[in-house]
Amino acid sequence: MAEWQDDLKQQEKLVDETGYFKQIVYVSNDQFDCLPIPIPAKLNADFAFPFVAEEPTGMNKPKYDWTKHVWVDQDSASTSVRLTNAEKAIQTAQEQATSATNENKDLKNSLDDIAKNQTEQSKQMAQMLQLLAPAVAKNGGNTNA
Repeated sequence: MAEWQDDLKQQEKLVDETGYFKQIVYVSNDQFDCLPIPIPAKLNADFAFPFVAEEPTGMNKPKYDWTKHVWVDQDSASTSVRLTNAEKAIQTAQEQATSATNENKDLKNSLDDIAKNQTEQSKQMAQMLQLLAPAVAKNGGNTNA
């Protein structure tokens, strides 16, 4: 059990036995990473520097990140797991970017092929019209034979 959890057990006992304290909050600042203390009144917000009402569950060495307003675990094993997860996420993002780039190249090549085919069909249509134009003119523009 982490040190802060031992302190929490002692503070919970104090709250239960005295009836004076109404809530346990956690002090997290430059001096204390996570120090549970009882207070005589309920905190009106989830946090008010340096007090945090939310318990840092599932963490061995918690410290409150005041910029993101979340608990972070400073435990080396946890840091290693987060680093590994971040590396995996970066690798996945790089693979997705490479795949998207390849798909974009394939799509561009397909569109280029379509454009070439349309150009070729337009040329063939123009040649056909040039061949048919004298016959249509000779017939007086009447296409009903």
